[in-house]
Amino acid sequence: MSFFGKTLRMYWLRGEYCALDRDIAVMFEVDKKALVALLKRKKYSDTNCFTLNINEYNRVMQATLKRLKKTDTVYALNELGIIRLSFDIRKSKTAAEVSVKVIRATAEVINLMAYVKKADDFNVPLGPQYDKVRKEIERAPDIVKQLFGL
Repeated sequence: MSFFGKTLRMYWLRGEYCALDRDIAVMFEVDKKALVALLKRKKYSDTNCFTLNINEYNRVMQATLKRLKKTDTVYALNELGIIRLSFDIRKSKTAAEVSVKVIRATAEVINLMAYVKKADDFNVPLGPQYDKVRKEIERAPDIVKQLFGL
């Protein structure tokens, strides 16, 4: 799977696509031990970062001969967890690139939301392609609307 222009092996785990710690370490070009230490030190949500049990790991690695030892702890992160991790990793060019792309994408979404809101304020028809954006703006919590002036 392509993740912000980088190839990353993703697995279907617990109802969503996730990547294993060793694959993330390779993508971000960091030592796996340092990555695991960061995951232990930071408090990530259980939905974004979790440890695999032996059955999950063996199911994921069926194609290879490698099996999980009882002493190994393997972390899996979903896409949101990987994005958050990219902000926490230091000294990695790839992590910095992912962080910049996330910030740029967020800025584009905010600009689009502001554009649609301004058009609505002046009763300017934008077309059906913006209806989904309008619905998302209406669903946004009040704090988000206040932060972005929507």
